[in-house]
Amino acid sequence: MMAPNLDTLAVELIAEILKGADLRTISSIGLTSRRLYHIVKTNRKLWTDACDILDLPLQTGEIFATIPTESILPLALRAVSIQTRLENPASIPRIRRIHLGFISSWKLLPGGEWRLCTQDNNLWVVNNKEESKALPAVATFVAPSTIRCSAFEALGNREMRLAVGIGVDRDREETDRPQVSIIHLRFPVQDSSQARDRPLVISVKSYSLPATPSFVSLCRPLVLLKFRDTAGVRLASFRAAILDCEANVGVHLEAQPPTFEEVRLPRQGTSWEWLQVHFHPVLQKLVLRAEIRVDAYATNPPPQTVVVLADMPTLSQPIEVAPNTAAPNLFQTPEPLTFTHMHLEAISAPPLPLPLPSRYVSITEYATNDAQEFFSLCLDTDAPTSHDGELVAFLVHRAYNDCTHLCSSDICHNSSRFQEAIDRQAVVTYVNRAFTRVSRLMIPLPPEALPKSTQDPEKKLSFESTLLEVEMNHGVLSMSVIWSHRAVRESADSGRAFFGPRTHATWSFSSFYLLQY
Repeated sequence: MMAPNLDTLAVELIAEILKGADLRTISSIGLTSRRLYHIVKTNRKLWTDACDILDLPLQTGEIFATIPTESILPLALRAVSIQTRLENPASIPRIRRIHLGFISSWKLLPGGEWRLCTQDNNLWVVNNKEESKALPAVATFVAPSTIRCSAFEALGNREMRLAVGIGVDRDREETDRPQVSIIHLRFPVQDSSQARDRPLVISVKSYSLPATPSFVSLCRPLVLLKFRDTAGVRLASFRAAILDCEANVGVHLEAQPPTFEEVRLPRQGTSWEWLQVHFHPVLQKLVLRAEIRVDAYATNPPPQTVVVLADMPTLSQPIEVAPNTAAPNLFQTPEPLTFTHMHLEAISAPPLPLPLPSRYVSITEYATNDAQEFFSLCLDTDAPTSHDGELVAFLVHRAYNDCTHLCSSDICHNSSRFQEAIDRQAVVTYVNRAFTRVSRLMIPLPPEALPKSTQDPEKKLSFESTLLEVEMNHGVLSMSVIWSHRAVRESADSGRAFFGPRTHATWSFSSFYLLQY
């Protein structure tokens, strides 16, 4: 009698055995026999329960809920291949210089195939395969005023929602209304050979705002906006709005910073700056991020990160899609916000357990401002001291040299720039999106970005590289390199007392690169 093995077990037993396994294990088992291949390729529940399903390299505009079941196995095999290349120190990425033109900001869209570029009131969505050095003549979207912030969210079936915060100068906020525009896009298929194919704008909805937005985030159907802080105010109030663009309701929020006793900092000489607001769909709470600065002339300490959780308010005020009318009734009276949890930047923390136990709900990650420590903030739902859970920080990584870069799906901490490292490489420590492992990646700096040796000691050529964004699911990173060239020349008139016998000429320029593993 043949001994039982995985290939002869019932499908239900196989699904139970593989429950919680990772993509590598499930896809490997699916390649061992024809029957297991059929089970793995057609059983969606196997993939739904995978511990690192969030690491699937989905195309731009796709979400797991809308992709066909038979497409999951090929995506899982690609995810495993990308993970292998990222974790191999000998891997050499494809490095390509990209031309951005005269733009004020740009972002990689999920999927790594497209980038979002803005300049003044113009916005473009550009294919990264495009070789043109100039932006398209026709913008994807033209705003009535300057674009201040943007965010994007995949909807499935190659569709994406893009939120654009549009502001005005402070002295014009009473006459020209700031607004947010919600743009619905559909992207062409990824396999299209036409790099010049553009996403299709399906619809645009705009809403008037009471103040200029400085940050926007999305969590369907919600749009969350943080308004610009009042100029010159040391302890700025948190001012924000939340819109439900499907039900056309919203709420205007305002809250004072927590008391100084709660954050254990002196009242005098402390300033508070609000940075971001997100909605956590699992906890059904708002997640606010801020920075605290303490003026200390002797030590000049760096700012500290503060994360605050707040109850989600009720959205009851109707909103109108009428950006060009007079000030609407929307947001006339802001509502208070109730804070429930607060976390001040950790001084010490236990190491992050991976994979993360189910009792912990991941909230966000942050790096200290000296970029030496990388923390993960979680809510312990089993904490005995609180029925609402307790915030716990875990240490993800501690850097011991200036060439280590810290990043994750939530942050790419670009305040630390790396100079030329050993073997002309830089070290990146990152957390995968599924929060099951911490990896280190050796990034080779672009060859043309490295300073060439010179025999003239009077000519100094230096550079610094900054990791701008990461899309680790697709093995894509973006990097900027800033060159600085300083030359010393003899003056034609050595007798001129003001300039002296020598003059110094200094100039700099930037290059941008995409690295594909």
